[in-house]
Amino acid sequence: MDRIPVAVHAEDPLSHAGVAGQLRSRPEILIVEPGSRTQPRVAVVVADSADEPTMHRLCALQRSSCRTVLVVTSVDDAGLAAAVEAGMSGLVRRSGATADRLAAAICAADGGEATVPPDLLGRLLDQVDSDVTSRLGLRNRSHAVAYAVRQGLI
Repeated sequence: MDRIPVAVHAEDPLSHAGVAGQLRSRPEILIVEPGSRTQPRVAVVVADSADEPTMHRLCALQRSSCRTVLVVTSVDDAGLAAAVEAGMSGLVRRSGATADRLAAAICAADGGEATVPPDLLGRLLDQVDSDVTSRLGLRNRSHAVAYAVRQGLI
């Protein structure tokens, strides 16, 4: 099995150690420490919210061709849209960030798929409903979801 090289970025050492510790036990994941010769394919960014420093980190990781999974305590509608624009491949709430859920989000990101909790996906679609549907000639939210799935966006 090809293990997915994963880098963990956290605001504090305790969060970093906790997430890295949870993922080390997973056979499909290889934790890449700073200074390693192995380039991560996926980065897990752990933050309290989708604030400006977090968005800068997501953008920097996207420029390095690394897919990102964001683990946040809370996210508002503006932060969710900003994270998507910054190249986020997946989002997991901290309160539900089990090793299994994180591994699933990492595997999906590595495979080019996006993962967002269903309620947040609905909020995101509400935000972009009028703008995107008119620009892409889509009829309604269901048509937008079908389009997004066909395009590999979700």
